[in-house]
Amino acid sequence: MPEAQLEDLGSGLTPVTQGWFVVNVRDAEWWFAETRGGRCAFENEYGDQPVEFPQFGINLTVLERGQTSLYHAEENQESFLVLSGECALLVEGEERRLRPWDFFHSSPWTEHAFVGVGEGPCVIVMAGSRSGPAVHYPVSELAARYGASVAEETSDWRQAYAKVERFRRERPPDWGRLPWAFVPSGFVVPLALTTEQFRLEPLGPKHNDSDYDAWSSSVEHIRMTPGWEASSWPDERSKVDNLRDLRRHADDFESRTGFTYTVLDPATGDVIGCVYIYPDKTQQHDARALSWVRASRPELDMELWRAVTEWLADEWPFERVAYAARS
Repeated sequence: MPEAQLEDLGSGLTPVTQGWFVVNVRDAEWWFAETRGGRCAFENEYGDQPVEFPQFGINLTVLERGQTSLYHAEENQESFLVLSGECALLVEGEERRLRPWDFFHSSPWTEHAFVGVGEGPCVIVMAGSRSGPAVHYPVSELAARYGASVAEETSDWRQAYAKVERFRRERPPDWGRLPWAFVPSGFVVPLALTTEQFRLEPLGPKHNDSDYDAWSSSVEHIRMTPGWEASSWPDERSKVDNLRDLRRHADDFESRTGFTYTVLDPATGDVIGCVYIYPDKTQQHDARALSWVRASRPELDMELWRAVTEWLADEWPFERVAYAARS
């Protein structure tokens, strides 16, 4: 059996060919709706050429307070495990409060739905067989109190979801509070690192002109910098494309999924380099750091590496950081 090919279609990696694969929840495709929460199903249900799991479905669902699934019963056996947070289980007309490590087994045709009720996000592993397509959506007074019931009983999923908000490709907005967050929810991300030779601050669109000038005049120098040998960047992108990239880095910083700092000359305010702190995709380290300085300031490379190495050890929550050493 070949390994499946994974591609990012807008909100994370999803399979586009059949086969086995490994993906981290942080990197996988997510779907989100304001009323229904976040969902990561690992399969590619809505791709141009869907790649689905025919025998067994599994997903991670994230419910904030007030977000719900739709009250229903189906012919398949399902199982649910709460990983974090708190939710209300609506089951056969009863309400049960579920907390971390509570497990719910749903026999075929058990009526049920989930409602987020905690102060933070509730993360639930949902799994079930796919032995048959039959499903029923009963009217439930209990579920209706939470907005989780159909108005009219039906066994047609199209009718049941006709007025329900559609999922869109997007991560849950409170990503930094989820169990797999890059940094703990209580961690205060540093906004600066200052030495006599340089100052670090979060990279953003306002730095575009100076950032573009710094790296585009230093392409060969950056490519020879430790850690950048196998990178496809620097490339021939335009300043407009660079601005788009800076906006992405700023969004990552805000969502706490990665942290990019521009390196500024304290005297002039010009960009003289950059530092990137992101999850290690190999999962062998807690984080991976990269840095570069412009070709006109090569003497700062070692000093920047030393300062950032000490900074990561003293002020960040990582035990193992991959950061290519300087000689």
